[in-house]
Amino acid sequence: MTIVKNIAAGPRGIALLSGAMLMLEPGQTSDDVEIAKDEIAAADKASFLFGKDAQAHSEAASEPAPDEEGMSTEALAAALARAESAEARVDALLVENEELKAKLAAFDHDGDGHPGGTAQTEPASDESVNTALELLDPTKDEDWTAAGLPAVDAVATLAGGKVTRDQIKALAPDLTREAAKAALAKG
Repeated sequence: MTIVKNIAAGPRGIALLSGAMLMLEPGQTSDDVEIAKDEIAAADKASFLFGKDAQAHSEAASEPAPDEEGMSTEALAAALARAESAEARVDALLVENEELKAKLAAFDHDGDGHPGGTAQTEPASDESVNTALELLDPTKDEDWTAAGLPAVDAVATLAGGKVTRDQIKALAPDLTREAAKAALAKG
């Protein structure tokens, strides 16, 4: 007794031990078939699978069908979910980027696309100085003095107006380059 499966493109027949002819449609499997060993050897190997080969072929056919690229539907669904998640993260980053551009544009006093301006003749407001102090980069030497204090010129450029050391001390008395580095490290 064995399993027989027709793997040909069209219907095929095979002689059984009883002398009868078994006809199978393409992809059709028949269980517990009695076939003489010489009939199995003589059968067209391009048309039939026998025994364990037929069973394995039938089990493989019952698994989720791969698409054109060889991925199952479940794998495609997982890939789609990952892509949608990545797209949502990109969208959030684009929104954040636009918000940062708007903040930066508020400090572009001469319209050149960079913060600050060429002539700071008006005193900077305390609000713009505070924002400028937040924008100082502790990794940039030009933003800090040798003593580790905020550079007045850098703050004035970012604030878009005249700034004094006294104004900086009044608004951020404890701000040093080391304190800014520590705050940056905390995130």
